[in-house]
Amino acid sequence: MSDAINKIVERFRSSEIAQKALLSGAKSELVEARGALEDSGRKDTALYRSVVGQINRAEGGQGSKEDGVLVGEAFSCVADGVNYAFKIEELADTAFFRATRMPSEIRIDINSAHPFGQRMAEDSRWRTPPILALLSAWAHYEIELIHDTQRGRAQDMRADWSRVLRRLLSVDDGFDSPQSRG
Repeated sequence: MSDAINKIVERFRSSEIAQKALLSGAKSELVEARGALEDSGRKDTALYRSVVGQINRAEGGQGSKEDGVLVGEAFSCVADGVNYAFKIEELADTAFFRATRMPSEIRIDINSAHPFGQRMAEDSRWRTPPILALLSAWAHYEIELIHDTQRGRAQDMRADWSRVLRRLLSVDDGFDSPQSRG
């Protein structure tokens, strides 16, 4: 029984180390967190992928290329005193993106499995200031909602909106280029 408890404690400790390292961004802490996650058998988690991606960025990398899509690529912008950090990665749900409040920023994870997210991953011309502003506005709105029921409704609307976007991209070739048609 104590082995099971020790394993739980080790997993919890590795998660804490990784979360603190991601917040600080210090490469030495990130490397320590990667080791702790590996030692506790957590290499297959999103937290582990985030730590490895952050290490790659600290070393000047931009993520890894998988099937023509730049996975784990990160970019950010500052607007109205708020840092919006974007990351392209495959998400478990079908939504185009998800938003998370971090202590020093609002993080927007763009789903590379969604048709629009895949386009953003494959071609940086899809990451225009107007598109990033729209995503930032939605993320900010959703995160600032106080009541869980309101936040839940906003998340449901984001999922519905993502389905409509997927349908539009699959049935209309008019949305194939990030350049305006004249």
